[in-house]
Amino acid sequence: AGALGFVQQRLWYGDVSFDEKNPKYGITFQVSERETVMGSVLGQYGSFFRQQSITDDGSIKFKADSRKFNPPRHILDLSRMIIMTENCELVVNPDGSPITPLNLTVKAQSYNGCSEIPPIVINENALYIQARGNVVRDLNYNYTIDGFSGNDISIFADHLFEGYQLIDWGYQAIPNSNVWVVRDDGKLLCLTYLKEQEVLGWSVHDLEDAGTRD
Repeated sequence: AGALGFVQQRLWYGDVSFDEKNPKYGITFQVSERETVMGSVLGQYGSFFRQQSITDDGSIKFKADSRKFNPPRHILDLSRMIIMTENCELVVNPDGSPITPLNLTVKAQSYNGCSEIPPIVINENALYIQARGNVVRDLNYNYTIDGFSGNDISIFADHLFEGYQLIDWGYQAIPNSNVWVVRDDGKLLCLTYLKEQEVLGWSVHDLEDAGTRD
């Protein structure tokens, strides 16, 4: 699977491949369903079997399709199920209702696309690297529009990103809520991110001589 996550007591997979046996010829072949999202039976993370009768706790399968070819890359729980794909950001059941086989609505929130680097969840907010690899965005629930929205938070220091790629990152909660970002030239960027205090700032750290001691 290309994406996985736990939401509402289910294990979810996206961009799935599985082996399927043809009983007529006795051969097994691999099936790839790049846009498919599968959810386990409620509370049974290893069970994805289809049931003869549809029940609220049964397994779930649907396509995360949109305007373009849309393989899921990450699945997040931000009080709603968020599917970050190659081309857009989707929310499952925007009204916050339980996700079941008979109660399923998928709605696009934006069309930025997400890179393969896993997003960072900080409280009820998510930070993600946009698909092209040199833009950092946030994503959070906006009560004014009753949906999820976000901003380009790398634009405040665009000279640190233009012409570079971001290849990895990690979150340091204590003491200052810092996100450390590795750039493809070896430089280390630091984002201080305190959403509730409206604090956001970028700095750059050159580690070229960090390993040398007198």
